[in-house]
Parts: sequence; structure tokens; C-alpha cells
Amino acid sequence: RGIKTTTKKMNGLTASLRVAGRAARDAAIGMAIVGGAVAGAGRKLIKASDAYTNLTNQTKVFSNSSGQAAFKMQDTINIARKMNASLTEVGTVYQRISMVQAGAGFDDDTASKMVENLTKAVKLSGATAQEAEGALRQFSQGLAANRLSGQELNSVLEQTPMIAQLLAEKLGVATGALRQMGKDGLLTTKVLVDTFGGSIDSLEKKFAKFGFTLEAQMASVKREVTLAAGKLMHLSEVSKGLADTLRELVTGPLTRMNEALEKGGEE
Repeated sequence: RGIKTTTKKMNGLTASLRVAGRAARDAAIGMAIVGGAVAGAGRKLIKASDAYTNLTNQTKVFSNSSGQAAFKMQDTINIARKMNASLTEVGTVYQRISMVQAGAGFDDDTASKMVENLTKAVKLSGATAQEAEGALRQFSQGLAANRLSGQELNSVLEQTPMIAQLLAEKLGVATGALRQMGKDGLLTTKVLVDTFGGSIDSLEKKFAKFGFTLEAQMASVKREVTLAAGKLMHLSEVSKGLADTLRELVTGPLTRMNEALEKGGEE
């Protein structure tokens, strides 16, 4: 009985290894073919197409309709162009605001102004991409919770001082008073939306004096290349074709190989 069971398991393992071997060979061939296609199409072109797809996803996921998604997509592009910013930079801010928009109850025009004002304030604050991401994440959490205080407020005060300054100006207090106001629950969603959801004269005046670096100008060149490549790739469905090829020639064989190895030796 023991010998028969062991023999049966060994036979099963051998068969599974044969299947896995064939799948591994197919995957290797597939990767070679796709590798050649990627080199031929240009890795930068594919990277640009992926960036365009990511932007499309950011605007779609938190939109209630295709019309709203299209508006946010174009608005992201317009804001990025206005501020010599990358699509990722503006798209991330838009995503943060869109995540809480429905719950907070403000419209698309207000969301658009908030994105533009917050992006400008971040640039004037001189925050790094990592600092800006952290501060805006905390800001959006306070927006969603109807209370900007504690760690969320501290992050905004420390990483993006211009946002804190604009909030203090709107409330007619010194920046230092914001911590106590946060503790008292006075920095509500309404206060934040009222502050950043409309025109801010002092911000516009400051930003008019802002000089864009050569790096920012290059970011604009990269943004337009991304848009051109992304639109061309999507209109021609080249990216879809490459994605289908990856699934058929690489992902499929690798999945079959792993499934065969997982079944190895089972009765």
C-alpha cells in the first residue's frame, strides 16, 4: 500500500514536472518574442502609454459617469499645462480630492479649483514630491473626516506651509492658532472647501511671481510627449495588442507552469 501510494505520487510529480517544463519553455519563447516587440516599439513609448493609462484610471475610478471622467481628465491636463507640472503630480492631487468629493458634497467646479489651488500652494511651499504626497494625503483624510487636526494638521503645517498660511488668512488668524483650532474641531470640511474651492487672490499674486525652473520646463515637454504617445497608442490599440500578447505568450504559460507545480504529487 505504501509503495503504491509513493509510486503514484512520484508518477503524478513527474507528469506535473513535464507540464511545467513545457509551460516554462513556452513562457521563455513568449518573453523572447515580447522582448523583441518591446524593443521594436520603443520602451519609452510604452512607458508613456502606461502613464496615460494611469491618468485615465485615476479619473475614471472616482467618477460617477463617463462625462465626469472626461471632464476630470481634461481638467487635469489643463491644470498641468498651466503650472508646468507633470500629469502624475496633478493627477494625484485630483485623485485625492475626488476620493472625498461625493461624501463631502461639493461639485466638479469646486473640486477643480481645489486641485488647482492646492497644487499651486504645494509648489510655492517648495515641498518635495514625497512631502507633498504625504501632506495632501493627510489633508484629504481630514477633509473626509470633517476635521483637520492632530497628525493630519501637523503634516500640512510642516510639509506644505503655504496651505497652512492660506487657511489662516481665510480664517483671519495667525498660522500658529491653527493647531488649537484643529483641537477644537473648527477646521471642518466646510472651512477647507470654502478656503480652497474658489479664487484666492493672495495665492494668484504669489504664483504670478513664481519662476519655473528648467526642470519644470522639461517636465512640460515630457508631459506633452506622454499625452501624444498615450493618445496614439490608445487610438491605434497598439497597447491593447501588446497587453493581449503578454497574456497569451507569457502570463498564460507561466500560470500553467505554476499550476502544474502546485499540483505536483497530488493524488
